[in-house]
Amino acid sequence: MTIRTLVEPPEPESTTLHAVTFTNTDAGSGVVVVRLVPETLIPAEEATLQVLGLVPTRSREVGHTTTRSVGFPAWVISTHPADTRQALRLVSDLEWARNTMPKVAKIEKKFATIIADLGDSVPHFVPTLMEELARIFAAGSKQAAAKRAFAKAREFERTYDLPVDSWRHRAAAAEFAALGIIGAADMTHEARAASSQCANPQEAYKYFLSLCINQIRAGGQVYTGMLRDVIRLGKAAGHSAADSGVHLVEGIAGSPALKTVPWQFYKELAEHIRPAATRKPELYARLFAHSTTQINRYGSDPGEWFTMISDLGVVDIIASEQRVFVAWLANIICLEPYTPRRGGGDLTPIIRGIRDKADLVHGQHIPANIAKIPLEILATLTAAGATWDKKPTQQPVGEANQWRRVLQRLHHCHASVLDLSDLCADAELLAATLGDFSLADIPHHAVPTLVACGGTGLFDALTQAALDELARANHPLIGRTNFRKLVGGIPPQTLSPTTRAAITHHFDISPATILAANLHAGLLTEYTWPELENRWAGVDKRPDITLWESYPGVIVATPDRIAYIENDTTISEHDHVDTNSDAGQIAVGENILTIRYVAGTIGFNAEWATGVPQPLNLHQWRHGHYELSTNTLPIPAGRLYGGGIARHADATATDVPGTEITMPEGNAFGDNDGHTWHTVLRKDPWSETYAIRQVNPETGRELGASQPEALRSLERTTATPIDWGRSTQLPTCIMGRDYRPHHPQLFFRQEPHDPLLLCAILKPLDGTYPLIDADGIPHTSPVGTVGYLHLHGVTYLYTEDGQLLRPGTSELAMIANPTYDKWGNRHFFHDLPWNAWRNLTIRSPKASEVLRAITKEQAQQLLDSLSAGNPHQVAANLLGLDPDDDLCTSVVQAARRVQEHCKPQ
Repeated sequence: MTIRTLVEPPEPESTTLHAVTFTNTDAGSGVVVVRLVPETLIPAEEATLQVLGLVPTRSREVGHTTTRSVGFPAWVISTHPADTRQALRLVSDLEWARNTMPKVAKIEKKFATIIADLGDSVPHFVPTLMEELARIFAAGSKQAAAKRAFAKAREFERTYDLPVDSWRHRAAAAEFAALGIIGAADMTHEARAASSQCANPQEAYKYFLSLCINQIRAGGQVYTGMLRDVIRLGKAAGHSAADSGVHLVEGIAGSPALKTVPWQFYKELAEHIRPAATRKPELYARLFAHSTTQINRYGSDPGEWFTMISDLGVVDIIASEQRVFVAWLANIICLEPYTPRRGGGDLTPIIRGIRDKADLVHGQHIPANIAKIPLEILATLTAAGATWDKKPTQQPVGEANQWRRVLQRLHHCHASVLDLSDLCADAELLAATLGDFSLADIPHHAVPTLVACGGTGLFDALTQAALDELARANHPLIGRTNFRKLVGGIPPQTLSPTTRAAITHHFDISPATILAANLHAGLLTEYTWPELENRWAGVDKRPDITLWESYPGVIVATPDRIAYIENDTTISEHDHVDTNSDAGQIAVGENILTIRYVAGTIGFNAEWATGVPQPLNLHQWRHGHYELSTNTLPIPAGRLYGGGIARHADATATDVPGTEITMPEGNAFGDNDGHTWHTVLRKDPWSETYAIRQVNPETGRELGASQPEALRSLERTTATPIDWGRSTQLPTCIMGRDYRPHHPQLFFRQEPHDPLLLCAILKPLDGTYPLIDADGIPHTSPVGTVGYLHLHGVTYLYTEDGQLLRPGTSELAMIANPTYDKWGNRHFFHDLPWNAWRNLTIRSPKASEVLRAITKEQAQQLLDSLSAGNPHQVAANLLGLDPDDDLCTSVVQAARRVQEHCKPQ
């Protein structure tokens, strides 16, 4: 309800608003009620309140109001006062419907029964009752149900030949048209009845025209004969078909609902307004400001739409006035969707249309966001001499990047149609369109077409970007290998002399320079774990070994032995059999639990290293799926892991209470105050979630839901959910033993007096994987990581497969040196669980200093020694180590790989 004061001029079709005072018929009750009531509804309001024992005592005008059409029960009460009580009883059913939303089927079923009963006794109740139900559905965004309810109201009027108050009926139709919920059949009836319901043809025309406009602007249905009905009523009112079409265009122009209007409607309307549009091109520009998704059943194709309006002569008429044409172009080139339909959208008709009108856009500024314009059109307009704001308001990335979309549509782009040369020659404009697009995104089969379309400048820009990234790469050898792959499919003649010279400059680098740069970045074998490296991994002949996480140490398995080691001590060792079927290992005290796949099944069994079998809770295992916990933690009750506790109290016992092993996935957490937690994994076919439970370390009993404070604090600080299945918080003092890092530069510390092995893995965000270290410093990576290392002042991110990354801007720039053993295999330290790195110690501070400062001449000595046959001795002399030392062998392997990959090409 809109209220205006008495001194203000009343709005069209407004009514006087009254303040009506009601009192109780029992004079002693003192009840007084004041209601604001439109003048036309005063009788209905009086009858309604009379049922409640209230009678009117005073009324006065207080303003003007425009309201919706009179609904239920007010209309029934005002026209059939004798039915007041029966009408009011139905109000509770409407209230029930309002409270039952959005259960449309249930509401419709009940009201079908109600109106069937009303049809036998009081059919005049039904029209306004169903209109009221339609309002309830519309308020709940159930447009289809609202349309059905409104249609049922009109059906009852026709079926029972009920008297229709033309003013109320027109008000109701206007109200529901503005909601876009009048169906095609009811709009047809309105067109036929308008002449009889209105005082004159002009009024009928205006009434029905406003219904159509409101219906379209609200996104409602456009029925087949709508335009024909508008023209017929307009003709009766003295308007030509062209005038009626113009009136409709002026009402619906700019409405988003035009995207869903049938193409036939567009076509007929364009034909009718042609005479007016010839004189006033803005009419066509306003009507065709949107492409329609109803061109065919596959969805919008802007190229096909442009062809159709060109065939109608629309484009030529719009182009008859330059100002209108340029403004219209700025509008339609930003239309969505331009994504490929099926194999790709053909923009050729639009490209040709712009080329044909090139003289109209030459020198004209196009006020559009270049980040949203298809690049074929951007290039065509640029070639025609249009100017742009070259900095986009939204930088396109990922699949939204327009260059990626060009590649998807490339089979439509021919050299005779598409010309990318002017776009690619404008360095500023090209840079504004590239976003995250790179040479890696261009398949080799697309190169010839891009070249034929004048895209050589694109290759220049992307090649230069790749060279800039190569200069930032932490691993020059890998960087150059990747670069060769990227430019391998690009014909050299397509690159400018400047770019070719830059490539030559970047690759005119000696192997010695590359080797020195690689060694400056460091190698894993700068650190050593003598007990693991010498006794279990071997020096002269390294056997195959497998490493399993068992914080604070590690389980190492060879083909015939298995052991648990911490620092410089092998805590326990046992015979190891059937290693090929091992699925996991868990250390508990001096015993080791081996979990194995059951041959020929998807199941598992378990056995202690002392030969005692261990029951497994198999019903929690999914299709043979098994993963070790990210972290485990020794506690007095056994070993805590994600999902439970592994115990082994007596090596001779066959049934120890509490030893049943459930799925050991998830994580364990601890702090230096002796608190422990673990995750309880919940899995279903669509997702996995972790619940965090605190555990009494002495008994292994759960203490309830809780979270480690250090990690919870980071989650609050970052406002980003933590991945509890991969994050780490472990104490440095374990069961009375101090496991602080051997080397002060090995790890970040939260506090000098209370160090924690801690890192928070956050949920992926915008295609990156964030990690926060114990100092609260965030690091991001393009791939998932499980931990970080801080070696000699350099931070590394550690992936699940043992790859090291240096925090940077791209995956190439982040790649760190892999370290190789004397046989040329990746060094087993890459497989060392990251939380076991605190067992490492610096091999030789002096050797590391030499490595960081190695000169080109020293690197050349290493390379020369390969052919001389004494590389290990040369490395030993350089580093001050024994020739058989692992650091010497990995330095020699680095030299061999540089020599192999830096051969002339």
